Amino acid sequence: MLISLMTLLNSGLYTRYASSTKTHKIIFTNANFDANFDNKICISNENLVIFAKTTLIWKKTVTFLRDACLIFSLTNYVSKFSERETTKKHYFIDNGILHIFLNDDKTFLLENLCAIYLYQKDGDEQLFFYNKNIEVDFYIPEHHTAIQSCYSMRDIQTFEREVNALLKLHSFEHLDKAYIITYDEEKTIIKNDITIEIMPIWKWILQ
Repeated sequence: MLISLMTLLNSGLYTRYASSTKTHKIIFTNANFDANFDNKICISNENLVIFAKTTLIWKKTVTFLRDACLIFSLTNYVSKFSERETTKKHYFIDNGILHIFLNDDKTFLLENLCAIYLYQKDGDEQLFFYNKNIEVDFYIPEHHTAIQSCYSMRDIQTFEREVNALLKLHSFEHLDKAYIITYDEEKTIIKNDITIEIMPIWKWILQ
């Protein structure tokens, strides 16, 4: 699979740049679309930006990566049907592949690992992300469960952001379970008739 990936990246479909630029951007582990730019798409991180020349090429590239079992995609639960294909989040099927593109970015690696576990457990037909006024990394409506991925909750602003996102989602969509998955932190929060479990990823996977 690595050979296929490197063949793709070295093909004539792309031009590489050393730093980010304003364009229609996709970060594989956190797909962000800018509606102001329609003609170019990139896979971006601190060290690598790859521009696809047209949206059609991007769609073909995603299809290639999916067919090669290199990535899987999640849909925004609240997207309109016509927008679902253009607002997907894409994750690598293996953290070893993602690590090729990152300079020791533990936050993205943690989120990608959460995505892999949930994808293997629930499949992509039951697994979504939620992005409308609030952003929640993973949402499983069938189980009334929401999961945030956050490497560390020690910063007070980060703590409030992650907790409030789950509380707001609970006010829109009733949640039975809510988790914030961290590297090594653990805590239980009870608020607004919901229990939010903050736990390290190893414990979450093994429970």
